[in-house]
Amino acid sequence: MATHIKKTKTASSNKPKLSSNQRRFQSLSQKIAAQRELIASWKNAFNQYEATILTELNPLVTVLISHKEKMLKLLDNFYSTAKFTKRQREQLADLILHVCEQLIVDHERDDLKVLYNKYSGMDFDEMLEKSNMEGINLA
Repeated sequence: MATHIKKTKTASSNKPKLSSNQRRFQSLSQKIAAQRELIASWKNAFNQYEATILTELNPLVTVLISHKEKMLKLLDNFYSTAKFTKRQREQLADLILHVCEQLIVDHERDDLKVLYNKYSGMDFDEMLEKSNMEGINLA
């Protein structure tokens, strides 16, 4: 008996053969789709981190600024009441100036300019203007 084997068409044989440009186009289209998915996941992650910053980090920064302001008041009081050597006074004044400058520039605490002016010997706004003219960045 002769056996007859029937050839069945597979799904791949039903597809027409693609040219190299068509295959390249499909490959690039798939890469674009993958990149779009990646962008969407990055946007989602960004939104989650932004929400975390607003709910967790910003209140902590506010507390930190408040503590720094209290520290400045204590250092100012300590500077005028305690007995220090000239070098210690200079170091304390430098610390006060550094923290004041940071809060004024980074957190727009203009109320601390008076304290800054007290220890710097010059007006903060004049110093800022002078540094801007010289191209020095305080931030």
